[in-house]
Amino acid sequence: MSTIDLGFVCEDHLNEDDLKDFECSRMGGPALFLKPMKDPVLCNCGKKMQLLLQLYAPGPSESSFHRFIYLFLCPNGACQTTGWSKGIKVLSYQTTEEDDMAGLLLDADYVCQYCEAREIEVDSEPGKEAEKAEDIDTSNIKIEENDTKEQYTKAQGDVAFLKFQKRLSREPDQVLRYYHDRNNDDALWCSENGKVTDIPACSCGAKRVLELQVLSTILAHLNIDFSQKDALDWGILNVYVCSAFCDKANSEYAEELCWRQEFSSQSILSVE
Repeated sequence: MSTIDLGFVCEDHLNEDDLKDFECSRMGGPALFLKPMKDPVLCNCGKKMQLLLQLYAPGPSESSFHRFIYLFLCPNGACQTTGWSKGIKVLSYQTTEEDDMAGLLLDADYVCQYCEAREIEVDSEPGKEAEKAEDIDTSNIKIEENDTKEQYTKAQGDVAFLKFQKRLSREPDQVLRYYHDRNNDDALWCSENGKVTDIPACSCGAKRVLELQVLSTILAHLNIDFSQKDALDWGILNVYVCSAFCDKANSEYAEELCWRQEFSSQSILSVE
């Protein structure tokens, strides 16, 4: 059974001491960097990206004892395309236990315009007993007959979305899912459409694995005008990282990959 932690947005605002706490995973606020960025984090459109999430996520090796994940996004929602989105950038940085962490820098250049800094509180995902129902409700499934008079059930909607709903019902306020086992098969999808089929390897040659998912529920914590044509929106953001935790992230900010999936238009089963 996979070990999954869930992230929740805390209501209390963070003060400067909290922002300088490198073990504090958070949404928004200035980025806490271990070393200055060589180049600004820019979108392909030329706009400077904004920090949505900064997570403290120690790795399994000595070289990744302290490890950080930064998720930046372009404020222009039109840049956030489905698939390997160029409007979202994920960076990781890691260091050894011996690092005294004295060089931490708060960089206000990447403050997210959509939210105040809030801590992301982590808790283990409850078991199935916390769900309303794991299986699809058969009352919402159409029963049809084929030419051979054999009956079969056919879901008149997106089955992946139903599973997504049922899984989220364990903890409806979750905004993030962290996969300790880093198994790509464990991904929770919000639609049958737009699933990743080919994940590029890291530049070191190691395969990339799913580390976390950012859910659409986090959008409720952002000050977004959804009436705007290019408002930020997504179903799920999947973050794939180097499975070897290679030392590239020890010398520079290593770019990881983010897959963006949208909700399907068939998000409800028809009742007939």
